[in-house]
Amino acid sequence: MNKKIITAVSVVIINNDKKVLIAKRPLGKVMPNRWEFPGGKLEGNETLQECGIRETKEELSLDVSIDECLGFEEINVNDTDFCLHIYTAYKTDECQILKLNVHTAAVWVDIAELPDYDFLGVDLPFIKKLKEINV
Repeated sequence: MNKKIITAVSVVIINNDKKVLIAKRPLGKVMPNRWEFPGGKLEGNETLQECGIRETKEELSLDVSIDECLGFEEINVNDTDFCLHIYTAYKTDECQILKLNVHTAAVWVDIAELPDYDFLGVDLPFIKKLKEINV
């Protein structure tokens, strides 16, 4: 019997100052109080890019434009298999105001500062890749 793999998308939002947005997971979710790049599960017939746009709007009330795919990671969380795709993105309007609809906190940080935060393990390879591409 084949196990179902859940496809998810995370978005690394980059601002004009070359800082990236990270958000803290809320209590009641798996791995609470850990930092992550915003995102969520793919729904219906949407593309990976559409998923990233929708999730960013739902979680942070921000409109973004999806840019480059940084790759994907396959993980297992609580006996559920996920395939997480991650993209860079930019706010469509720098003046937009972020609103926390899901997370308990969000901050803009330099890429060099990312290792100072307690991230989900699945995000760690992407943090390394962000350093390499020097966004």
